[in-house]
Amino acid sequence: MSQDSERPETQAKRRNCSGSGQMQALSWAERLLESSQDPAALLHTILDEALSIAGETRGFVALVERQTGELVIRHTAGPGWTEEMRRRRIRVAGDEPQGITGHVAAVGKPFRTGNVAAVPQYLPFFDDVRSELAVPMLDREGHVVGVVNIESERLNAFTADQERLLQAVANLGAAAAALADHHARERALIELGKELGGRVDMQGVMERVVELAGQILRAEDASLFVREHERDLLVLAASEGVLKSQVGVAAYRWGEGLTGWVAEHAMPVRTDNVRDDARWKGVHPEFPWEQMGAFLAVPVVGREGTVGVLRVLRRKGPQSLPNPFSPEEEDLLMTLGSQVGVAIENARLLERVVDAERMAAWGEMSARSVHMLGNRLFALKGSLNELEYQLCPGHTNMDLCSNLVQDIKRGVFDLEGILQEFKDFVVATRLTLAPTDVNELIRRTVPEAIPRDSGVVLELELEESLPAALADGDKLSRCLRELTENAVSAQPEGGRVKVATRRASEQEAQGHCVAGGGPCVALDFADDGPGVPAAEKERIFKPFYSTRARGMGLGLAIVHSIIEAHGGEIVEVGVPGEGAHFVLYLPAASREGDTADVQDTDR
Repeated sequence: MSQDSERPETQAKRRNCSGSGQMQALSWAERLLESSQDPAALLHTILDEALSIAGETRGFVALVERQTGELVIRHTAGPGWTEEMRRRRIRVAGDEPQGITGHVAAVGKPFRTGNVAAVPQYLPFFDDVRSELAVPMLDREGHVVGVVNIESERLNAFTADQERLLQAVANLGAAAAALADHHARERALIELGKELGGRVDMQGVMERVVELAGQILRAEDASLFVREHERDLLVLAASEGVLKSQVGVAAYRWGEGLTGWVAEHAMPVRTDNVRDDARWKGVHPEFPWEQMGAFLAVPVVGREGTVGVLRVLRRKGPQSLPNPFSPEEEDLLMTLGSQVGVAIENARLLERVVDAERMAAWGEMSARSVHMLGNRLFALKGSLNELEYQLCPGHTNMDLCSNLVQDIKRGVFDLEGILQEFKDFVVATRLTLAPTDVNELIRRTVPEAIPRDSGVVLELELEESLPAALADGDKLSRCLRELTENAVSAQPEGGRVKVATRRASEQEAQGHCVAGGGPCVALDFADDGPGVPAAEKERIFKPFYSTRARGMGLGLAIVHSIIEAHGGEIVEVGVPGEGAHFVLYLPAASREGDTADVQDTDR
C-alpha cells in the first residue's frame, strides 16, 4: 500500500502525530496511563496510543512470563486475530528467541524493519505483513516486562521518530503498570491490617499473611517460621507451597541456614540465586535443587526481638528468565513481617492476660465453691446426725424422720446443681459446630423453659428466610434456656418474653462477629421485667454475678463464653426499667447443609 493510497483517517492520524501534535498525544497518553488502575484497560490504552502514533490498525501487547521464559499475548487490535492466535506463546529464553518480538524481549532494545521478508527470525502471524516495529516495555530497573508490536501492510512503513515515540509510550505504560501494581499492593496491605485488627484466630492470621506474600510478590512459595523459645527453634507455622504439609514439623535451629541466619542477625537476605549462597543449607527445600530461584527472607520482629522469619522463593524452570526480587519488594515483605510480628506478640500478650484472668477466675471459683459446698455439707451433716438420733430405739418420730429425709434430698439436689453449673462453665467453649436452624431450635427450646403457671406469655417473630448459623445446637440451647429462665425469674407476677430472629446488618456483623463482616444471624431476646441497671450492664456477664437466690451466678457468664466461642457476641441493650433486651450475634454457615469440623476451643 503506497502513501497516496492510505485511507483519509490514517492520513489524518499521521498529521496529528507530527510536531506539537505528537507531544500532545504523548501528554494525553501519560494522563490516561497514570490514572489507569485496570490492567486490561491499561494495555488497551498503550496499544491504542501506539497504533495512533504509527498510523496503523493492527498490533498486540505481550507480557513477559519470567518463570517459563515466554511472552504471553495480552491484548490485540486490528483485523484477522483468532483465539488460537492469541493463545500462541513466544519463546524469549534460549539461544534463539522466537521472532522479532522474542528478540526484542531478549535484548531489551527496539527493532524496526521495512521488509519482514529480509529478517530471518521473523515469526509470521499474518500473510499480508510487510513492515514491523516492536519496542520493549522497560521498568525502572531496565528489565523487560513486555513488548509492544505494530505491523503494517506497507513496505518501509515506520520512521525513527515513530520508533522513539513508541518507545516512550511503552516505557510510560510499564511505569503506569508498576504504579497500578503498587496501588494494588497498598490496598492489599491495608486490607490485611484490617483483618489483623479484627481476628483472634492466630493460625488464620499467619496463613493469610503467607498467602498474601505469595500473591503480591508473585512467588511460588511463601513460608512463615515462628520462634519456639523452649527449644530455641524456628518452627514452620504457615506455608503456601510444598512445605504446607510440614507445618508444625519442619524447623531450623537458631542460626542454621539462611532462615536461621536471618533470625539470628535480624537482617533480611535477598539473593538472585539461592544456590550460590554459602549460608543456604537446604534443610527444608521448597523445590528441587535445580529449580531454586530468587530468594527473599525478612525477620519478623516484635517488641522483644525476633519472633520469626517470613520468606518467599521463586521457582526456576529450564527456560526461566532472571527474576530477582527488587528492593521495593524487600520493603514490602518487611512491612508484612512487621504486621505479623505485632499480631504474634499481641496474641501472646492476650494469651498471658487470658491465662491470668483464668487463674484468677479459677481461684475465685474455688473459694466460692468451697464456701457454698461447705454450707450445704454442714446442713447435710446436721440433718444426718438428727436422723441418726431419731432412728435410735425409743426416739423414733416418723414425721420428723420424713422431713429430715426431704431436707437431705434437697441438699443433695443443691449440691448436684452446683456441680453441674461448675461443669457447664468448664466445658462452655468446647464446641461441635454444624449448620443449625436457629428458628427450629428456638421453637423447641424456649417454650419448654417457661412454666405453665408462670403467667409469662411467649411471643415469637422468626424470620423464615434466616440462614443457618454455624453453631453447636446443644450449647446454644443451653443459652436459650438460661435467658428464658432469667426472664421468667424477673417477672414473678407474669409478663412477656419476646424472641425474634433476623439477618444482622453488615455494620452489625463487622462489629459483633469474628467472621470479619461475613453473614451473621441476630437473635433478640427481650422481656417486660425491671431490666438491667446501667451500672450493672458491664458486670452481668462476669462469673459469680447474680440477682437470683439459687446457683453460683455463672449462668450469663456461661452464655457469654458459649457465644464468644462461636465467634459471635452477646450484648444487653435494654432500657433500665423497661425490661431486659439481649442480642445474640452468630456467624452464619457458609453453605447450608455443609458439615463443619469439630472444634474444641477451650479458652
